[in-house]
Amino acid sequence: MELTLQKLLETARRWTVPNLKHFKETRQPVVWLLAPLIGLATGAAAILFRLAIGAFQLPWLGTMTEAVAKAARAEPWWVIMIAPALGGLLVGLMLQFLLTAKRTAAVPDVMEARIDAGRSLTLGQGLLSAVASALSLGVGASAGREGPIVHLGASIAADVCNHLGLPNPVRRTLIASGAAGAVAASFNTPIAGVLFAQEVILGHFAVRSFIPLVLASVTATILSQAWFGNVAAFVVIALMFTLLVAKTAATSIALASRFGGGVFSPSLYLGALTGGAFGLIAAHVVPQFGSSEGLYAILGMGAVTAAVLGAPISTTVMVFELTGGFALSLALLLTVAIGNGISQAILGRSFFQSQLEARGIMLQAGPHQVLVKVVRVSDFMQPLVEGESSAQLEAEKELVLRPDDSLETALRLFDGSGAERVPVVDPAARGEILGWARQVDALACFNKELIATSVEEHG
Repeated sequence: MELTLQKLLETARRWTVPNLKHFKETRQPVVWLLAPLIGLATGAAAILFRLAIGAFQLPWLGTMTEAVAKAARAEPWWVIMIAPALGGLLVGLMLQFLLTAKRTAAVPDVMEARIDAGRSLTLGQGLLSAVASALSLGVGASAGREGPIVHLGASIAADVCNHLGLPNPVRRTLIASGAAGAVAASFNTPIAGVLFAQEVILGHFAVRSFIPLVLASVTATILSQAWFGNVAAFVVIALMFTLLVAKTAATSIALASRFGGGVFSPSLYLGALTGGAFGLIAAHVVPQFGSSEGLYAILGMGAVTAAVLGAPISTTVMVFELTGGFALSLALLLTVAIGNGISQAILGRSFFQSQLEARGIMLQAGPHQVLVKVVRVSDFMQPLVEGESSAQLEAEKELVLRPDDSLETALRLFDGSGAERVPVVDPAARGEILGWARQVDALACFNKELIATSVEEHG
């Protein structure tokens, strides 16, 4: 009996000790601790952002609520004309003098930041972008409030990671946690927040990232519900045909003019208008088969939003949570699938991906295409060996690389020249040789990064 117990304990030890060691080495205890704190901070940021929109709206509409149409009808026409123009002037000044990118930030910037594990995100720029976006929305820009909050949530997480010096996989998970909390707090949709972060921000559904995303999303939702209440974040509306055209034009003008804001809410709104309009037509043409326009509005919300965001799974769940329309599950799944499929067939990319492509970033091309642009020569260069003469070094300076050159640049140089090694020079020090870039080291670095990416995505 005692021998059997010892064998059981030994078997348990062999099973658990390596797992616990790996759990600790991958910094998962830190991730689990930080994720709800990031969710708490993101939830607070979402509350403050909505209050800021109301504060900018108050001077010209006299209310901080979202009943802007009713408030606008009570104001003189010249107030409705001048207030957005003055607000746009202030936004333009912020873009010109305060924001380094000369534009406000949103979801595509977080998708781009995933490449360098969030090192391109700064809390200062995130706050300034959020203020510019709140001002844009407060003076009447036709855009959504969720995109700026996703960026701010990710910026908060990135700032935490910078202070703690965390490794890249941990950084990406926590940045996605900030995004999950932002979506959850903005829409009151904790499940969709988790799925959105995995589907759009991370681009994979690794099990390891699920728990911290849930912790952040639930924490942010609880805080948001405590402040705003547990109510649906979207109510289906009237005047569908007129508003469908007007809202599309207004949103296009606002985003093209660099007003701050996102595309979540406009997509939901336009989808509801489109579905509702279809329902009205169906009720007249085939009354024996048609349902109420409200049901079609819910289906339209899912179809349009999934096509714009390129996120059919999280969109489906988001519409369920927003409207409580779980009875429409089969119809909604079918509509979302068809809408997303048509968008992919015609455009081949989501709205976010098209924005990134305009910046020369092709995330959907696969990790190998991204890595060759992100990995730098400084990541695999070797220092000079003692005893190398200056004459020997100068003789090999016909082909050179710089530390900040990309892996893609290095591989093209190796392939075109046939050289096995190339000197790395410091452009700031009159071409002083810092070390060597070897083809074998470049390929080894590339393979190592590919393996690390595969492990992260399937962990």
